[in-house]
Amino acid sequence: MRPLWRVALVGLLPSVLIAGCTTHHSGRNDAQPTHQSTGKPTQPSASPSITPGGEAVTVGQCTITDARAVSASFGGRVQSAVASTSGTGNPICRFILSGSNAGKPGVIVISLNESATEASYQVARRAAPHPVSVAGVCDGAFYAASTATLRFRSGHNVGAIQGTLHRPGGSLAPSSTVRADAAKLAKAICAEL
Repeated sequence: MRPLWRVALVGLLPSVLIAGCTTHHSGRNDAQPTHQSTGKPTQPSASPSITPGGEAVTVGQCTITDARAVSASFGGRVQSAVASTSGTGNPICRFILSGSNAGKPGVIVISLNESATEASYQVARRAAPHPVSVAGVCDGAFYAASTATLRFRSGHNVGAIQGTLHRPGGSLAPSSTVRADAAKLAKAICAEL
């Protein structure tokens, strides 16, 4: 029988090697990043400065939208932005807000699947608890209040905007406010797709 530490080490080694290969950058890349579906240059999701030294707190670059669009839609100020990808390679962006139109701070998480189908959008709608259609947003949108998530569709793009806005230990922001703000942001995202 193998020692437990050896089994754990062997199991973690491929993950560490893959992570190291995907995060190592050799040389300098001066090319401006572009949005995958439009080829348009993307703006860094840099937010207003919150650190004493004046540096913005940004990790990665959100290819879906930027901090200005999130602030314009939800109100408040973006304190930090973190970009990552899902296990299937789809972009995910997380914005921390110091306040919002609902008067509460919170987190906005945005994801985008750029190769989705109408069928996959409908499956997500059927799986959502009590989805409410949101008219006038992209090619279609619905909101699930229980998860504070707006899902939208534009061509072969299906996105989700989840707004968790509340003070520590406090109640969540009204779903009508989160739905309206998420719809405004979805329209801005779809205009760029």
